[in-house]
Amino acid sequence: MRKFFVKLGLRFLDVLGLVALARLINTQMTGNANFTTPDPPLADITTAANKLEASAQKVAVKKQELAEAVAVQNTDAQAIKDVLTDEGKYVDIKAKGDKAIIESAGMQASDEPAPVGEMPQVENLSLTHGDNPGEVDAHWNTVKKKDNYTIQVTADPLGSAPWQTRGNPTKSSMTIDALTSGSKAWVRVCANATAGAGPFSDPATIVVP
Repeated sequence: MRKFFVKLGLRFLDVLGLVALARLINTQMTGNANFTTPDPPLADITTAANKLEASAQKVAVKKQELAEAVAVQNTDAQAIKDVLTDEGKYVDIKAKGDKAIIESAGMQASDEPAPVGEMPQVENLSLTHGDNPGEVDAHWNTVKKKDNYTIQVTADPLGSAPWQTRGNPTKSSMTIDALTSGSKAWVRVCANATAGAGPFSDPATIVVP
């Protein structure tokens, strides 16, 4: 015959759950003929439950007080942000774009925009089957400061089939559709910015579902 053991699951219970379990056990074991001399006594369980319940009530009060204090702090923080923003607008008007005058007010001047350089090669292009026949999902590493990507597909990268552009997504993933199921497709991706397009990724290949 299989033997069973107590499974209290204490580590999964929060404070109120512990109190509730203690109350339940105390009720169920009181007058239970199977347990005539509980060890520890049921009174100890009641005492422990009462103490924890009292502690929980005190914590609840403190949490409410903290929440109210945080709300006041957030309101005060927004107020000072509004005041400083308005002061910044005033300094902008008076400084007329002069960095030294802006900094003389104890404020930081904006940096001169740096031109975006050449895009690096897209890396870690991977292909998976899409949700529908004729669809392939492409994923690759994000390239910083890009405007968008160019994704191209071909059926034969070494033959006469040209690379065809299938989209210019802004995210580092795209579903390529309208492919021929059962055929082999090669895909490559490059990143585009104001300075032009970067080099294409190494081609990835997949059998279209």
